[in-house]
Amino acid sequence: MAGMTLTHLTFIGRDVEPATVDFSPDLTVIYGASDTGKSFIVDAIDFAMGSSQLRSIRESEPYSSVLLGLRVNEESLTLVRSLSGGPVKMYDGLLKEVPEYPPTVELKAKHTKGQRNTISAFILDRIGLYGKVLRKNAQNQVVELTLRKLAPLFVVHEGQMVALTPPYHTASRIDATAELSLLRVMLEGEDDSDLEAAVSDDVRKVSKGKYEVLQQVLSGLYRSVEGSASVAELHRQSEALSYTIAELTPAIEDVLAKRDSLIRTQNELADDQRSLEHRIGQMKEVTARFGLLSQQYQSDLARLEAIQEAGNVLGFFQSDVCIFCGASTEHQIPPGHAVAEAEKFAEAIAAEQQKTSDLLTDLQLTLDDLASQVEITQAAATEAAQRTEAARAAVVALEGEIVPRQRELASAYAKQSQVNRMLATYEQIEEIERLASTFAALGEPGNVVAAKKWPSPASLQALAEIIRRLLDNWGVETNGTVAFDVEQDDLLVDNRPRHTRGKGMRSVIHAGFTIALSEYCQQHGLPHPGFTVLDSPLVTYRQPEAADAENKNENEEEYVSSDVAAAFYRYLDSEAAAQTIVIENTTPPAQLSEAALVHRFTKQKGLGRYGFFPPIS
Repeated sequence: MAGMTLTHLTFIGRDVEPATVDFSPDLTVIYGASDTGKSFIVDAIDFAMGSSQLRSIRESEPYSSVLLGLRVNEESLTLVRSLSGGPVKMYDGLLKEVPEYPPTVELKAKHTKGQRNTISAFILDRIGLYGKVLRKNAQNQVVELTLRKLAPLFVVHEGQMVALTPPYHTASRIDATAELSLLRVMLEGEDDSDLEAAVSDDVRKVSKGKYEVLQQVLSGLYRSVEGSASVAELHRQSEALSYTIAELTPAIEDVLAKRDSLIRTQNELADDQRSLEHRIGQMKEVTARFGLLSQQYQSDLARLEAIQEAGNVLGFFQSDVCIFCGASTEHQIPPGHAVAEAEKFAEAIAAEQQKTSDLLTDLQLTLDDLASQVEITQAAATEAAQRTEAARAAVVALEGEIVPRQRELASAYAKQSQVNRMLATYEQIEEIERLASTFAALGEPGNVVAAKKWPSPASLQALAEIIRRLLDNWGVETNGTVAFDVEQDDLLVDNRPRHTRGKGMRSVIHAGFTIALSEYCQQHGLPHPGFTVLDSPLVTYRQPEAADAENKNENEEEYVSSDVAAAFYRYLDSEAAAQTIVIENTTPPAQLSEAALVHRFTKQKGLGRYGFFPPIS
């Protein structure tokens, strides 16, 4: 029988030491003071395997994730889940911290029918129960087995342990039919996949009414396709239109690409033209300014020439009279300076004339060059304008080519849409005809074989015998009688229904059932998770006195003796065939084997381990 073994439960968080508890592959006992996180461990194991939420306690607030190590056959795995919920991440190996690399697989926490990417499907598949279906009501409707439905049979919370409902039922009993079906699966290995659903009179009436409505709908649909082509012809038309669309689409896309390229070229040429025209304007502005400068130079030369001619006429350049001071030769100081001054004046005029002439010559060369550049740039601007117009004309021509093709494509799409609508109508007719046929069959009376509700008497007796053996071994009084009462839907011990017993007896009987189911499955080679978790299976306050026991009525508590508790632990330590994790308040026997792992929570700082989590500062 394939099964699982838990190795550890670890909580991690930022800036806080991990909180971890290790599990023995045989017996693990976690005991100690109340309010130390013992029952929270059970909740966390269930949460790591996909339960909807984990109750919050103050001590768990600094932590962010829970890690559950387990072995499945030869595989070592770690399940990691955020305490806020969400998916379960699975890593290979037994880890006590979340690695930086991605998980081997991420599994959804909620079971979804037909999907294997859930923690429920993963575990059920590993233990051989994936795909099993359970009868859920008197109409023989079925529901898929999920890990949540299976969990109460191997992870038993404190509330379940003392509940008045039988161990194979949950407290609400809403799913009582499915729970009995699950018990049959566990004991006999057969599910309800071959079950034929029954049809009630109400369903028949409703089905007949739906059939009549669907017939009216079909009448309208028949009229809508009247005179249309056949389905085969419509499919042929659809294929032809698809071929036309497939041919037109790339052709139009190619033309559009060419048009877009031409538009980009047109825009670039227009930008070049504007740039050239701006440059021409700048050069003409500079030419105009240089023309004014040329006129200034010519005016300067004319003035210098006038000065020179006036000086000759007026005798400014005679050697006997100074042109600056007006003194004759005999009165000049220093003597004879008139000649030198006249010569210098004439030279200055000539030098200025030469300088201005040179500047005028250079300016004229510049003006000639500017004129040449204006001419060249004007030619380039004209060419750019011509090319821009040519590109625009090409764009217009391509658009004229695109429009007919686009119209043809739009027409093909419209025709294809019409054809597809007709095909959809035919498909709708086919589907409604199928539904109408189904409702017509449901509307007719029929005979359905009654479903098997309970496991066979032989299976129930075999399980009851294991429970009796366990209870006798533990010293629980059975008087040799343990049986399932199918009429009362309860487990009888010593001919007394379990729900009539005190909570101490209810708890130990529930523990006996849970361990017996594990052993039954192992003995018969049937699927089982492979481990059990029992929260508070023993209530060991005191052993009643004989007089009390004789006068006790059915509503009073029944307490399990310390001898029963000792025998219970001895059995789990030495004879139990599967892993068992026990959560209790009271101290277990000191003589447990070395294979057993015992964790004591003291709730006292400085004395052993405080609790699952360290004390809050």
